[in-house]
Amino acid sequence: MIELKDLTKIYRQSSELSVKAVDRVNLKIKSGDFAVITGRSGSGKTTLLSMIGGLTKPTYGKVLIEGIDLWNLDDKTLSAFRNRKIGFVFQFPSLIPTLSVLENLIVPAVFSGVNLKTYRRAFTLLKLVGLAEKYHAYPHQLSAGQQRRVTIARALINKPEIVLADEPTSDLDEDTEREIMELFKQINTDATILLVTHNPELSVYGNRHFRMSQGKLTEL
Repeated sequence: MIELKDLTKIYRQSSELSVKAVDRVNLKIKSGDFAVITGRSGSGKTTLLSMIGGLTKPTYGKVLIEGIDLWNLDDKTLSAFRNRKIGFVFQFPSLIPTLSVLENLIVPAVFSGVNLKTYRRAFTLLKLVGLAEKYHAYPHQLSAGQQRRVTIARALINKPEIVLADEPTSDLDEDTEREIMELFKQINTDATILLVTHNPELSVYGNRHFRMSQGKLTEL
């Protein structure tokens, strides 16, 4: 499903100073896995996830999804592939404040075309995340946990095979955190999940646990 080969990202701060954010990571994720990557802030987790998702270009190494080398694709093909195959849940909800919950949900579907089926799926997803009655609300009218649920539903609108989640429970209370993680377990029945978090206790929700430290990835 997903294979990383010597994946490396180096940020050059000057001609003499560089930082190796991700250091020769090799990884294989099977279809249906729920992989949790833990590590401290600055360990390289988000950069790794961003490269897997086709958002940040690696310095060298490969990201293979279903055998396709992401970074050998041209920009247009990569964008279409990403929109079709991958759903993103970012650390901060980044909902569009002038759009309703329903409108925010269908934004990723605009590129492939919005029709009646899109709206039906949107309402199905709102039911899944427990927000069917909030379809007409605006982001500022939602709690932090509800906004996070909307971003999760939005990530699923195009029926992705892979969901990448970056610190999806940060700044949430324990009860809401548990509800969000249980939601990811439900999603895992239909999608492969890679979730990064600074909280090692959340590893119990996955079937695979990795630790990131100083750019290196180790399976536990």
